[in-house]
Amino acid sequence: MIQNIIVVLIVALTLFYVGYSVFKSLKPQKSKHGCGGCSGCGVSK
Repeated sequence: MIQNIIVVLIVALTLFYVGYSVFKSLKPQKSKHGCGGCSGCGVSK
């Protein structure tokens, strides 16, 4: 019985990690700068 609980826990943690990684990769990256990185802006250079 304890083996089943351990396996279910490992599978649940793995699925959570995979889901979190997919969500993080699809989410747009935040810029470190306050501006959006426009090409004509002198601040980004």
